[in-house]
Amino acid sequence: MKSSDFYELLGVSKDAQDSEIKKAYRKLAMKYHPDKNPDDKGAEKKFKEISQAYAILSDPKKRNNYDKYGTTDFSGMSEDIFSSFADIFQGFGFDIFGSRASRGSRSGRRTDPRRKKGGNIGIGVEISFFSPLKNEAPKKSDLVFLPGGYPELHAEKLANADIFKSSMKKANAVYGECGGYMTMGNGIIDSKGKRHEMLNLLNLETSFENKKLHLGYRNLSPQSIWSSNLKAHEFHYASTLKAEGKSLFKAKDSEGNKLPDMGLINGSFSGSFAHIIGSNS
Repeated sequence: MKSSDFYELLGVSKDAQDSEIKKAYRKLAMKYHPDKNPDDKGAEKKFKEISQAYAILSDPKKRNNYDKYGTTDFSGMSEDIFSSFADIFQGFGFDIFGSRASRGSRSGRRTDPRRKKGGNIGIGVEISFFSPLKNEAPKKSDLVFLPGGYPELHAEKLANADIFKSSMKKANAVYGECGGYMTMGNGIIDSKGKRHEMLNLLNLETSFENKKLHLGYRNLSPQSIWSSNLKAHEFHYASTLKAEGKSLFKAKDSEGNKLPDMGLINGSFSGSFAHIIGSNS
């Protein structure tokens, strides 16, 4: 995209202040969020575009490079759109060597022998994909990652996905992010008030009957799994009715204000509403 396009998407000028950009994004995100526009592909596309624009313009370093070079393809920069995926797997002891992956549920397995890429030596990882909505089970793996999504729109289908549900209960380890986290809970209540049984991996109940917006950057201090602090983003409309057990993160907002603990961990099963961006050094 050209340098002006992201500003045009959010409806702000190129010299807009951070507060103006945040306000514009919040307004548009609420308008085009998939929860408010189910089965609307146009709204979904618009939501992805404005989210990409905000991800760049809200980060001073990325915005500066974007303004300077007029592109989002910052070759040579240490971060990219897949960095969160790498950080998640590395938190569980995997080194994926900058592996690339698209949207969808994933499972990872260590492979031998030790291999080399970019001067680093470590255990390789084989990444495979599967679809919970197609009632598929992942291949045998060390870790299953359930990414963010909109389980409330597919709650009945997920509740009846017996092959998927059975495989998750037998998995070595599962990490869920946002929608994946909700799916790992006991149940989800949809917008009409109907409860749907989920995976029962975490003692968690969520609801969309009375929607509540949760939006903002999060600074996370892991209680386990990761050894360093993390930066994350939270954006959903779910209400948590019950979250019992050991929390996964101590959390603060972008201004350093303390927030309630985030996420749950139950043995080798864990997750949270936070979309992990990367390490927060």
